[in-house]
Amino acid sequence: MGKTFSKKHLAYVLLFALLAGAILLLTAWRSGAFYLRETILSPDGTVRASVYERPFPWSTTPDGPEEDVPTTSVAFNCDLRGGTSNFPNTTYVGAWWSPDSRKFLLQMDTLSDSAIGMELINFDRNSSTAFSSTIPVAMTRAGLCGAGIPEKGGIGIVDLTFLQWHENSNAIQFRYAFTDVEGEDFNGTFWYGFDGFIGGVTDIVPD
Repeated sequence: MGKTFSKKHLAYVLLFALLAGAILLLTAWRSGAFYLRETILSPDGTVRASVYERPFPWSTTPDGPEEDVPTTSVAFNCDLRGGTSNFPNTTYVGAWWSPDSRKFLLQMDTLSDSAIGMELINFDRNSSTAFSSTIPVAMTRAGLCGAGIPEKGGIGIVDLTFLQWHENSNAIQFRYAFTDVEGEDFNGTFWYGFDGFIGGVTDIVPD
């Protein structure tokens, strides 16, 4: 009897371990742990940003199921900004905290009919701003557009590379590159300041 009980006991233990492992794997999958690209701690050490890149169902068709598309997601472990921000048809490039830990810049390559995606998440305003849309407009206002910045999907096509945050956390220096509507190339750097919702391009240094 003792031998039989021992075998049954071992079988129950193994079954429980398998079930527990399956539950842990399912929990990890649902949390996005398998798709985690980067975890970035704010400079003051109080907020952790977790960036994921995963397939996500965004569209439906009358004749078929939802279509999974590559999606960049960012989640914060704090109450300053609730939920997860999702950006479909994108792949993750990089992200950078402002010095005051109140703003978070996320850059993505877009796979849809639009320019490179660059999103500023502002904790003070609990909002986000699509820099990929606002910066080409600000460049045109500053005269940095040549014969005109070409558009794709209603957004100016400009290749922006993050360089650094200003120490006041209200401006970012970028490297820019674009080809105007007449085929002339423009390259250089500028500062993009954003006091509130309206931003401006200053300190332009062409190559």
